[in-house]
Amino acid sequence: GMGGKGGPYRLDLDDGNPVMQISDEEKKNISAEAKEAARKMAEEAYKKRLEEIGMSEYQSELYDRFLDPVAAEVEQLQVVLQGVEARAQEREWLKLQPHGELDDSRLVDGAAGERLIYRRRGEKPPDPGAPQTKPKRLRFVLDVSGSMYRFNSE
Repeated sequence: GMGGKGGPYRLDLDDGNPVMQISDEEKKNISAEAKEAARKMAEEAYKKRLEEIGMSEYQSELYDRFLDPVAAEVEQLQVVLQGVEARAQEREWLKLQPHGELDDSRLVDGAAGERLIYRRRGEKPPDPGAPQTKPKRLRFVLDVSGSMYRFNSE
C-alpha cells in the first residue's frame, strides 16, 4: 500500500512528496509494539469520529447491522439518484438533423445525397457525472410497523 511500513494510509500525498513503496516482506516485519500502537491510533480516530457525528459505539454497531444487508441496494439507489437529470439544459447546436438550418460543414455531404445536413438549436443532455445545478429533495416514507412485518413474512 501507500502507507509503507507504518500503515496503509498516507495523509501527506498532496504535498508533492514522492510515494515510496517497500516490499511486502518489510511490511510483514513490524514489531508487536508498532502494531499495537497503530491499533490504538485507529481506535482513537474511530472514537473521535463517532464523537464528531454524535454517535455512540452501540449506535454505530446498530447502524452497521441495519446497513450491511441493504448496502448494495443503497448504492444502486445512489447511482440512480445521481443520474437523474437535475440541471438546467444548455442550448447548443445539434448537428446531423433532418431539418433546420443548413450546416455549412456538411455541404459536400449534401451534394453526395446525404439527408442529415442540417443543424438546429436544442437542449443537449447533460454529460454523465456532471454536477447538479438544481438539486432535488426527496423524502422517503417507510412503513416499519408490525403489520408490514407480518405481511412480508408470508
